[in-house]
Amino acid sequence: MQNLYKIGFWNYTHAGVRGEEDVALWKELGFNLAMSFVYDPSACDKAVMLRTLDACEREGLRVIVYDKRTDYHTLLARGEEAFRAGVKEAVRDFGAHKAVFGFFTGDEPAAESKEELNAAAYALKAVKAAAPHLTPYGNLFPYCEGLNVSADEYCENWYKALHAACPAIVSYDYYGQCCYFDTEFYRDLYFTNLGAYKRLAGRMGAEAWTCLLCVGHGSLRVPTQDDIRWQLNTAAAHGYTGFMWFYLYENEFDPWWGYRGSPINVWLGGKKTALYDALAYENNVFLRHFAPVLAKYRFVKAMHFNTCYGGFEPFCPYGGIQSLEIWINEGCPLIVSEFENEKERAFVVVNNSQTQPVRIRLRFEEWTGRGEETPWLIPGGMQIFEIPKEKLG
Repeated sequence: MQNLYKIGFWNYTHAGVRGEEDVALWKELGFNLAMSFVYDPSACDKAVMLRTLDACEREGLRVIVYDKRTDYHTLLARGEEAFRAGVKEAVRDFGAHKAVFGFFTGDEPAAESKEELNAAAYALKAVKAAAPHLTPYGNLFPYCEGLNVSADEYCENWYKALHAACPAIVSYDYYGQCCYFDTEFYRDLYFTNLGAYKRLAGRMGAEAWTCLLCVGHGSLRVPTQDDIRWQLNTAAAHGYTGFMWFYLYENEFDPWWGYRGSPINVWLGGKKTALYDALAYENNVFLRHFAPVLAKYRFVKAMHFNTCYGGFEPFCPYGGIQSLEIWINEGCPLIVSEFENEKERAFVVVNNSQTQPVRIRLRFEEWTGRGEETPWLIPGGMQIFEIPKEKLG
């Protein structure tokens, strides 16, 4: 059960620019899932990829193989027959390796483009047919401002286009939570997306994954350690089990976008940046401390306290909690989520501020045997409270 939660990263660095020596860094960063270096069979050495996969196997990391032959953009460029042949070649080259989790099938098809949606669905089905023992991974656009439909109506486009492909994962990216300006507006959109894509994943019978930010660019600041923790814990508190950090290597992206601060700087020969230690710390804390507990439960619902973002319902005490109040920093927003299994209910409380600590006071019903607890929650901090169901009746 401890492997239910996956933490990985986006990787745009080509095989050969970096190699298997980086796998030790991936492990240190707390990842249990890696996106491989980009492999183009016309330009890259297969031996580099295989050595990297071998290193991942030794370190216990699973790998999403980023092979150009399985990307839906190749399908659009070359046609179905050539695409299917390329997929089969990719699976022959890498699909039998024990470290491989699945193949990357492409990023951000346009929701308004039938051509791209059909291609994304075709790629998922073709890759799954060629490697039924593996999990294809594709990623979707988020719901953004300026659209004249609700988030659920927007996600209906994805459902209509992709549900027949039976994806095991519904993944999307959204980064407005680290915007320099209009912070409350974009924070609300962050939670709107969490809710809508979790519901979409539920309709498809898929895991819900989200891509989180670890690099500054455009209107987005370089995240702090508090931002890293906040993103990871707020997503987990809304039922997400996969987290892909965007992105690991600061390299050849257009400087007009101002990409900066990502954990590893390729321009400086692979130097670790300040964000490296922050990301490593928070990933490891989550996977070692929180994930093993959460993996015992299934997600039920998320509720908000003080400020309700993204249309989530306000929390009212129930299920063994007699009262919840904020002892210090009383205006601070919280997330309170319910998880359960056959024997227990778990309430996950997350400080929903990215900058302010808070101290809460939880009083439990007498039958729970818990009494009163007053933990401090640092920005984005999480605590889990487990309550037996035996006396619920």
